[in-house]
Amino acid sequence: MSRRLTPTPLLLLASAALLCAGCPPNPTTTGGRGHPHAAAAGHDDHGHAHGEEEGKTSALTEFSQRHEVFLEHAYLLRGKATRFITHVTDVVARKPRTEGPITFVCQLGDAEPLRFEVAKPARTGIYLPELTFTQAGEWKVSIEVPTEEGDDVVRLPNRTVYATQAELDAAPEPAEADGISFLKEQQWKLDFQVTPVVRRDLVERLQLPGRLLAPPTGHGVVSPPIAGRLLPPAGGALTTPGQQVKAGQVLARIQPPLAGSDHLSFLSTRLQLSALRIELQTKAAQARTEASVAEVALRRAAQQLARVRGLAERQAKSPRQVEQAIYEHARAEAELKAAQTRQRLYREVEGQLEQQLPSDLSQGFPAVELKAPIDGVIVDAEGAVGEQIAADVELFTILDRSTLHLEVKVPETALERVPAQPGVVFTTPGQRHTFREVLGKGGGRLLLGAVRVDPQARAARLLYELPNPGDLAAGLAVEAFVTSTRSVKALAIPESALVEDEGRYVAFVMLGGETFEKRELVLGARDGGLVEVTSGLSEGERVVNRSAYAVKLASVATSIPAHGHAH
Repeated sequence: MSRRLTPTPLLLLASAALLCAGCPPNPTTTGGRGHPHAAAAGHDDHGHAHGEEEGKTSALTEFSQRHEVFLEHAYLLRGKATRFITHVTDVVARKPRTEGPITFVCQLGDAEPLRFEVAKPARTGIYLPELTFTQAGEWKVSIEVPTEEGDDVVRLPNRTVYATQAELDAAPEPAEADGISFLKEQQWKLDFQVTPVVRRDLVERLQLPGRLLAPPTGHGVVSPPIAGRLLPPAGGALTTPGQQVKAGQVLARIQPPLAGSDHLSFLSTRLQLSALRIELQTKAAQARTEASVAEVALRRAAQQLARVRGLAERQAKSPRQVEQAIYEHARAEAELKAAQTRQRLYREVEGQLEQQLPSDLSQGFPAVELKAPIDGVIVDAEGAVGEQIAADVELFTILDRSTLHLEVKVPETALERVPAQPGVVFTTPGQRHTFREVLGKGGGRLLLGAVRVDPQARAARLLYELPNPGDLAAGLAVEAFVTSTRSVKALAIPESALVEDEGRYVAFVMLGGETFEKRELVLGARDGGLVEVTSGLSEGERVVNRSAYAVKLASVATSIPAHGHAH
């Protein structure tokens, strides 16, 4: 059972003090011995510095699933108060801890654990408790950080407390870890992250150029079949770029010019059409009259049939007279159906003629409607109202990019490494580290495998179909990563951790919370956002995978000074 820590013969913990500044410009660090902070960072001098003045200093960096703790303190001497400069970073949010308590839990051997809560950071991300150990030995120390899911525990290596100053002086010097200084205060201003080097199962992916294309069904061109004057749709305006259209929608009209014999032929045809319209209207009226007469005849025949049947039941009409009444009723029904059919046919022909011809034939030759062949957006529109347009000119281009094709060219030298059903992910120029799936979760499919080599390009074509989430443009050049037949289990890091340096790939390894080392890498297989490292890193090391380029700049801009860390 644990209890809250109070001053006891075993351990005294004093309240947290504020940071002090005393920080020189162009800060650098030496990994294991502390670091100076820039005066511009706003550190106030509180008269408590350690480093060269205070002798041996221990620095350590430990991670949990949620937090990173970078902690510095002087070697521990029994009975002497020691400040623990504790930097706490939320590695999930990639931000310093700005509020809330943390609790140090200390235990010597099997004794009851002692707890001390530090109510809040002295400044952003930094807690400054002072601990006094009154008994020498190896102390177990951990830090509990409250979160919304519960306490996150960061376990520290055992801390050695020396019994006398002579023992402390005789203790070995802390291991030097000279490297590139990049302070927590600098890291916290960026989207900064480190990730462990781990062994993973990788499927090699071939990095190849690709293009996003509109499929044939997603690209439409509207051209007039004849030359003529460009007119807007009846009752509307001429279609413009950016406008959404539906298949079958009228985009414009073309009215052909007429002259000479064509004009005389048109006038003659127009007179014939006028006569035909009048004739159709007359016959339609006659058909309506005939249908009305037939309806009256049918009602009369039905009444007569009912009367004859009633008389026949009383033996007043013969069976022959009943049959004659049934015949007359059936003939009246047939005549009504025929009249209704003629009426319907005349109405349909009249309607079709009205659709094909203007209501006023005196206004000139009717215009030809130009309709959209597909749903989509107008991306190109040519011509102005009244302009004379030649036949077959591309007036409108329509694009439907709801579905796109991904075309990838595979060099013939790499074909033997491409499986029959290769998977693929791709990146766009503006998001080089965001990998988009095509198959599986991407909802796409393979349309064409690498079945034919182009004799000019000496490359085969892979073609995929994928739904467009809405942010992809047709014609966009992309980097495609196609699965190969090679798989390995190897050390791997995110591609975002790679930095180009004088034509070579390097990564920056965290030696301590604020100290980094540049490593030249030998790379192997690539699998989406991961890359195999065959040389330069060891399993368990941590590399910078966000804002790595900022560390590169720091490596150029800084040098390694003498040790010193003032708060």
